[in-house]
Amino acid sequence: MPSSSTMVRRPGRVPALTVRRPSGRLFAERRGALDPIERRYLSDLLDAAGAPGAAGLAEARSNENTYTRMTVELLGDLVEPLPPLNRMVLAYALPDPAIRELAGCSVADLCAGDPDVFSVSGQGAGAPFTALRILAATHDEDALDGGACLVFDQRTGPLADLRPGAVAGADSVVLLHTTAAGGRPLYFLWDTEAADPQAALTEAARAFPADHLFLGPELVAAAGSSWTGPGEVHPVPAFLPCTGLWRAASLLWDHPGPLLLAETDPVSGRLYAAGFGAEDGPGR
Repeated sequence: MPSSSTMVRRPGRVPALTVRRPSGRLFAERRGALDPIERRYLSDLLDAAGAPGAAGLAEARSNENTYTRMTVELLGDLVEPLPPLNRMVLAYALPDPAIRELAGCSVADLCAGDPDVFSVSGQGAGAPFTALRILAATHDEDALDGGACLVFDQRTGPLADLRPGAVAGADSVVLLHTTAAGGRPLYFLWDTEAADPQAALTEAARAFPADHLFLGPELVAAAGSSWTGPGEVHPVPAFLPCTGLWRAASLLWDHPGPLLLAETDPVSGRLYAAGFGAEDGPGR
């Protein structure tokens, strides 16, 4: 294993976390006009990042599917409300340009339990994997259902130039919720340099053999049609760079065997993977 990698793999088959079936929602496009304050703020932000500032915002419109709005509607769709939470991690490739809403504060107000809220970004599709690492490192043994992660994608917007490949073809949110029972145990988390994506994927698949591999588009291109490693490959389309893997895996959450989700971030050149064992009961 490369020395530059980091991994969570519990000996004796003790899971780092147990995660319920991901819940998600896609949203119809909603657009609005940028007001002068939003336009000035976003222009300054883009200028500071070396991207086209005011010139790039000439035709820009706001995305009304903000992270807060998507959270409100997803939580309203849940069959059972979330229990009180003690921690919540927001994971996304690009920040929400809705500067009048502080997504972390808004989400904390929406959840019972007054959870501590963290945000993970700047890693492309790797953000939800890092979020799971945070939950695994901070979970409370006395409140195993007290952790959750919200993963977001947004359509092209004013901040699209900040990170290549991070823009989605739809507005989407997925909820990953830890649980004391009735979910899939998370045994394996991998984060490593991937100068050779196919070699990095092969290493991860050997470390955690799975029946089904859910691969993002960067890894599908690397694996090609000649994949000879363990497990059946499920390609995930590029239009949902952060939420796509988790939406696809939710369809096989009842499968009795292990699942492996993996993708690379072409900007950082890293591979991220998560391996889940067999589910352990109803409510998964």
